[in-house]
Amino acid sequence: MPSDETWSECPNGEITKLQQLLKERRIQGRRKLMFAAGSATLGIASAGIGIILFHAEPSVTILSCQECVDLLPRYVEGTLSTPSKQKAVEKHLVHCEKCRKYLEATY
Repeated sequence: MPSDETWSECPNGEITKLQQLLKERRIQGRRKLMFAAGSATLGIASAGIGIILFHAEPSVTILSCQECVDLLPRYVEGTLSTPSKQKAVEKHLVHCEKCRKYLEATY
């Protein structure tokens, strides 16, 4: 321990200034941590949404009765150009009794 001759009291307010400085640094550290955590969370959420949207099933086109009837020969043969057209015909047939009856009578 140093001798009494080299020791002196802190000037008035010095400890208060030190406490304030430490408090500010702690607050800055917390802000940086919160910003980093928020950024990471936002990035993860964005990636998740992107993956979900990328793998989402494309929307099915709504067909008129005439469009459905025009596609029925290729639908029955299984030669429609895209899976979305196949789904569009199937969806139309589920909801349209007239086209279902036409399909049953014709094919």
